[in-house]
Amino acid sequence: MSLEAFAAFVQELFPVTGWHERESSNYYRGCYWCGDMEEREIELCWLDSRGFDDYIFWLVVFSKKKRSVDQDAADEQFVDAMARIIASKGFTTLIPEDDITEKGNQNGVKYEGAG
Repeated sequence: MSLEAFAAFVQELFPVTGWHERESSNYYRGCYWCGDMEEREIELCWLDSRGFDDYIFWLVVFSKKKRSVDQDAADEQFVDAMARIIASKGFTTLIPEDDITEKGNQNGVKYEGAG
């Protein structure tokens, strides 16, 4: 599946506003997608981290709100809900722990794709 096709899939599943492709030499293969959803910035790009060979894409969520214990918990719930929805459509998802290393740490919450 191409990044563009997965971006269209994400747009169908979630109400991401301003969803568009950007070019950047900082990203693997030179581009990524971004938009906004519920006071969060969403980025989608090709995954190029070692140790994550089972995964193709990296979907990143950045909160636009000031960090706090409550906000961090809300962001974790938001990410978990997105991962579950994507998994329900047939894609295995992983929410990695914060301590990702060069070798790729696949510890975290994994949802097997179903559907």
